[in-house]
Amino acid sequence: MLEANDKAQLEKAQANSASALAKLAEVEQEVAGLRSEMESNNQEIQRSLSNLLSLMEKFVAPHEPGGRVARTGLATHTVTKEDDARPALTKSSADPSVHELFKRALQKPQPASVYLR
Repeated sequence: MLEANDKAQLEKAQANSASALAKLAEVEQEVAGLRSEMESNNQEIQRSLSNLLSLMEKFVAPHEPGGRVARTGLATHTVTKEDDARPALTKSSADPSVHELFKRALQKPQPASVYLR
């Protein structure tokens, strides 16, 4: 029937196919893990985008119809001519403005977890 050489090749092919199937199973598990990670990342991106959209809506139309405006007392701050001429003295460099924070967030987006802390 089969020669000894043919039998050896057949056994070797079966061993190779078994190892290939094991490798294929590992790859399928990795792909499934990556797929679930991508889905969770997509959900996080959707939450971030909806948060960004709500913030943008507040910037565009800050007052909801029928909503009440909260009146709060604000601390007064007088800007003198000297302060106006030297803006570095009026504001510490540790506190960036909201405009700068928003600009930085749009230029270099971060994962939603950074913004939700």
